[in-house]
Amino acid sequence: MEPPSTCNDDDIINDGVDKYFYMGKQKINISSLIGQKFGSTFQLTSDKNLKLVNVFDFCNTTTKDGLNSQEANEQKDNRFIKDDNRSQKLTRNDIEKIKKEISGEEIIKTLVENSSTFEEKNKFSQQKYLVKKKQKYLNLFTVFKPSIKLLMEMYFAKGPSKNNFLRVDTLSQMLTLCNVMAGGNYMVVDSNLGILSAGLMERTAGKGSIVQIFNETIPNGSYRQAVYALNYPESVVSESLLSLSLNDVYELSLEENGSTCETMPTGVQKDSRQMLTKREMRLQEVTRAKSLLRHRDMHGLLLLTKDYDPSSMIHILLQFLGLSRPFVIFSHSIDPLKECYIQLKGKCLFLRISETWLRKYQVLEGRTRPEMTMNSSSGFVLSGIKAEI
Repeated sequence: MEPPSTCNDDDIINDGVDKYFYMGKQKINISSLIGQKFGSTFQLTSDKNLKLVNVFDFCNTTTKDGLNSQEANEQKDNRFIKDDNRSQKLTRNDIEKIKKEISGEEIIKTLVENSSTFEEKNKFSQQKYLVKKKQKYLNLFTVFKPSIKLLMEMYFAKGPSKNNFLRVDTLSQMLTLCNVMAGGNYMVVDSNLGILSAGLMERTAGKGSIVQIFNETIPNGSYRQAVYALNYPESVVSESLLSLSLNDVYELSLEENGSTCETMPTGVQKDSRQMLTKREMRLQEVTRAKSLLRHRDMHGLLLLTKDYDPSSMIHILLQFLGLSRPFVIFSHSIDPLKECYIQLKGKCLFLRISETWLRKYQVLEGRTRPEMTMNSSSGFVLSGIKAEI
């Protein structure tokens, strides 16, 4: 896949010189990625380097190597093929040996030549066989630009509990229900790797203010892991993403409405940032977050429950939400949201508890079906609008 003649700097991979990463048990040198466009596909060579390939030509070549003409396959079916694990003439030891000597496409060609049933399969079965072998023996890697969708799919694939069973379609519903847009000011309670904060950062494009509220005395080391994975410039993250403890928020709730606090001008912060210690920078961040909340006119609130009961903090957080502004709470189980619903009933408008459910379909030429295995539910969402009643 050849990169276009012109492209933006944001679409070019600029990190990874003389660095390695592990994909499963394979150690891969990623220095060859420098200067390549995101979305390019690479093949892993025997010396652990990545070689740029044209994925369309590559797949067409490896597919045609093992297929007969379409006319010959039209008359074939699989009814007389006996699956007794004896169709492959090569033993496991033979395959392991040739894996060290020849490339992946040559391995597949060798397996096809030594299969006693490949020629008897119809065209669809032959393609399915080749695709399966490609996944096993062809080490192709496509490098994508980091996005919240890719992060959500990665975390969910590692284990749904890693992000509290929050699925990417549920996250999109939460951002939509909270009317997240660039230039807004939002509160987020997120104890799962900062996945909600990362979603807000991507939706606002770093243009706005996000106050990340944590329930501990100090934030844990992974509270912004997903945000940093998006590779935003440090200056963008420091200017738009702030953090504050729930204890500080509670102290603010005891103050009179409308009180304000002046902070250091943004330009001064940028000029002197290099000279500040980590503690001073943290104090400035807390001051800026408090000043933002004191106006009590935040544009939205997103809350993801994990180790705490949302009903115990929702009344405190709603004090800093502007009138007619939305809030959204996610929970893997419905019980915590029922308690919140009862407490907020009569105080907020358009309260609703909904269950998120998504069914994926495989759409191919001549055959469309739902996926055979899927998650029945991603959890439950409580949404509403703050009102003065």
